[in-house]
Amino acid sequence: MPRSRGSTSADQEALFEVWRSAVEATHDFLQAEDCAAISEQVRSYVATSHFQVVEEEDFAQISTVSSKRPVAFLGATKNKIDSLFVHADYMGQGIGKALLWQTIVSLFDEFGEVYVDVNEQNEQAHRFYLSQGFKQEICIVLEMPRAAFIAALEDHPEEQEHFQKIGRQHGVVVASTQWPLFEGASQKLLSLINLYARKHITAKGHWSTFNGEQLPEHAAILVLRGEIRMVTPDKGELVFTEGTCFNEQLLFGLPPLDGRLHPQGNCEVQIMTADIFDRVVAECPHERDFIMQRIVNEIARKAEQHMGFGRGDPGGALVLSTVIQVAADDFADQLRRRIDARIYEPGAVITEAGQEGNCMFVLVDGEAENEGDGLCHGKALPLKVGSVFGESVLLGVVRTYPNRTRALTRCIALALTQEVFHQVLEEFPSHVELYNHMAMQGHQTEVGASELNVQLGKSRAFSNVSKDFLMVVCERADEVYFGPGDDIFRRGEACKLGEALMYILLQGAAIVEGEYGDELGRLNSGDVVGEGGALGIAPIRGATVRAWRDSLVRAVRLHGSSVQRAVTAFPDEYESLQQIFQKRASANKEVERVRQKWLQEQVIPALNTCRIFQGFPEPIIRKIAEHLLQATYTCALVRVDQNLWEEGDRAMSRCAGSSKRGPSEPRWVESKRGRHGSSRWSWPFLLGWMMWMGKTPVV
Repeated sequence: MPRSRGSTSADQEALFEVWRSAVEATHDFLQAEDCAAISEQVRSYVATSHFQVVEEEDFAQISTVSSKRPVAFLGATKNKIDSLFVHADYMGQGIGKALLWQTIVSLFDEFGEVYVDVNEQNEQAHRFYLSQGFKQEICIVLEMPRAAFIAALEDHPEEQEHFQKIGRQHGVVVASTQWPLFEGASQKLLSLINLYARKHITAKGHWSTFNGEQLPEHAAILVLRGEIRMVTPDKGELVFTEGTCFNEQLLFGLPPLDGRLHPQGNCEVQIMTADIFDRVVAECPHERDFIMQRIVNEIARKAEQHMGFGRGDPGGALVLSTVIQVAADDFADQLRRRIDARIYEPGAVITEAGQEGNCMFVLVDGEAENEGDGLCHGKALPLKVGSVFGESVLLGVVRTYPNRTRALTRCIALALTQEVFHQVLEEFPSHVELYNHMAMQGHQTEVGASELNVQLGKSRAFSNVSKDFLMVVCERADEVYFGPGDDIFRRGEACKLGEALMYILLQGAAIVEGEYGDELGRLNSGDVVGEGGALGIAPIRGATVRAWRDSLVRAVRLHGSSVQRAVTAFPDEYESLQQIFQKRASANKEVERVRQKWLQEQVIPALNTCRIFQGFPEPIIRKIAEHLLQATYTCALVRVDQNLWEEGDRAMSRCAGSSKRGPSEPRWVESKRGRHGSSRWSWPFLLGWMMWMGKTPVV
C-alpha cells in the first residue's frame, strides 16, 4: 500500500504536470485548445486546494529513480471526490486505486457515503469508478449564461453573499477583473488574492452591503462592477470605475484617501485589508519585492494623473526632462514602460552631493529641497512637483550629484536608471550619437564649486571680483538642459535681485537675439549669460537668449537667492559690478542711437521711394522699418528657404532668371548686386524682393 501525504505549496508545478500528463493520456475527447483554455483554471485549483499526494519514491520497486516527485494526487471536498489524477508514466500500477480507497475509508467513517462526479465522455474513468463499487446516478445539468446570472444578481443583490460563499468554498474565481497593481504576478498569488480577499455588492449610496453590514474603508478596494465616487478635501471628487482600484497605498504602509465613499448603485467590489495582503505575500515571499514595486508604481501613476498626464504606464512625466524631450516618441515610450517609482519619507536624502549615482529623478508628488553641498548658508532651494534632477548623471556626463536633495514631505519620484536607459539606447542606434556626444564632451566640464568659480571668474563681468563672492554666488547651483531652439530667457522678462537666474554654458551654443529677431551675438561653452538681471542691475532682460538649433545645451543655473546673499555679504564688490554694467548700458544706448539714425536717414527714405509703399502714412513706414536688419551681400550665391510662398519665389525667379527646380531641391538664386536676404521668412527678405520689383536700391 503506497503512502500518501498532504500537499504543500512546493508541489504546485508537479501537480499541474501530473494533471497535464493524465489528461493527454486519457481525455481523448478534449482538443488541444480545450486543454489550453482550462489550464489556468487548473493552476488556480492546485494553488488553492489541498490534496493527498503519492510520491515517486513510494514506488522505488517500480522506478529506480527516487526523487520525491509527486506522481498522483486526489482532492476532496467533504464527502465528494473532486479530482483523481495519475501521471501517465505510472498508470496501470494500482496507484490510483490505492489512493482512492485510502480516501474512501477516511470519508466513509465520517459521512457514511462518498460521491464522485464523472464526465460522461470520459469512458475510462466511468469504467474505473464502477469497478470500485460506485453506483451510477443520472444527473441533468442546466447551463445558465454568465450575463443572465449577473443580471439576476443585480435584481437580487441580497443573494451575492450566498454565491460568494460557495465560490470561496470551491476556490472559484468569480470575477475576471484583476487588480492592475498585480499585473505580471504569478497565478498562485492571484489565486490567493481571490481566495482571501472578499467580494461584496454594496448598497446604493452607502458604503455597506445590501443587508446593512458596514464595509471597511481602511483597505485597498478594487471596483469589479459599477462606479464609486469619493469627495476629498485636497483632491476634490474622485471617480472609480470598473477595473480601477484605490487606497492601495495602505498595503505599503501609507495612509488611505480622506473622504466618504458613495457607490453609484449596487457596485461589486473586492476588498483587501493589510492583514490579507500580508497573508498572501507570506505564501509568495519570492514575489514580495516585485509586488511592492508594483504598488509604488501605481501610486506614482495616480500622482502623474493629478499632474495632468493620461493614465498609462508610469513615466509620462519623463517628458518634463529636456534630455527625453529631444528623443523620438518610440524611444521615450520604451523608457516609460521600464521605469520604476520610488517613495522617500520626510527627511530622507534623495541625492547626496559628491556621491556617485546612476539615476535621473522626476518629482511627481511631494516637496523636496536643494541643500547644495550641505555646507551652504541661508534657506535651501525648494523643489516642487515636476522638478527634474540628475540628468547629467544619467547620461554619464558626470559621475556624482552636485547637490544634496532632501525630501521635505513624503515624495514620490520617477527614477530612470542608467541600466534601463542604456538598454533602450541599444534598441535605438540613431540616438547613440546624440547622447554619447554629450557624455564625451561632459567629462571635460565637471560641475564642482571650484570649477564654477573658475568659469565665472573668466567672464568679463566677474573677472575682478573675489573668490569668496563667487563662492557664495555658486551655492546650490544645479544643471539644466535646453533643447534645440528652446528659450533660456526672453527679452522683456522682469528681473529682480534674489529671483532672477543667470547661467554658465557648459556644452552647446546659444544665440542672442534683439527685439526683431536680429542675431546680436553667439554664446559658447564657458560664457555667462543673464548676470545683469540676476544682480538686479537690469530691470528687464534686454535680449532673448535661445539654445542653438542643432544640439542640446547644458548649462549651470545660478540661483537668485545665492546671488542676493553674495551682494549682501560683499557690498563693495556689488558697487564695482554696478559700475561695469552702467558702462555696458551706455554702450548699448549708443548702439541703439546709431540704429535709429540709420533707420531715419537711410531705411525710411528708401521705403518711401519704393513703389509698393508710396502713399503709406509715416507711422506705418516707421513700423515696417523697425523690423529691418542691416546686411550687405556681395556677388555670391544666396540660399533661399523651401517654405517661401509661391509669389515670392516667382518674383525672385524673375529677378535672377532661375530655372525650374524639383520640389525637394534646395533653392539657390544668384545675386548680381548687394541686396537683403535671410534664411528664414522675415521682414528683411520680404522687403528684399519687394524692392527688386520696385527697382529700388536695397539699403
